[in-house]
Amino acid sequence: MGVGSDEAIDMVMRIFCTPGKDAILITPPTYGMYTVSATVNDVAVQRALLTPDFDVDYDLVRPLRPMRPPRLHSHLFYPLCPRS
Repeated sequence: MGVGSDEAIDMVMRIFCTPGKDAILITPPTYGMYTVSATVNDVAVQRALLTPDFDVDYDLVRPLRPMRPPRLHSHLFYPLCPRS
């Protein structure tokens, strides 16, 4: 699919996100390429901080996901960076 993770992240955004309309959700601290690729592809970035144990705070994430366009794409990767 790709030469490395950077290329795969960019490809996912190009396939699933509409420039200028969609947003991605990231959970800092995380891999910086998500923000770089979103900026290059004109995709907004929303952030939800991880808990002190580096887990996803689902109560914080749920309100960020709108039910209609513009869409918020969330790709949850495990293990999460910096847990990996």
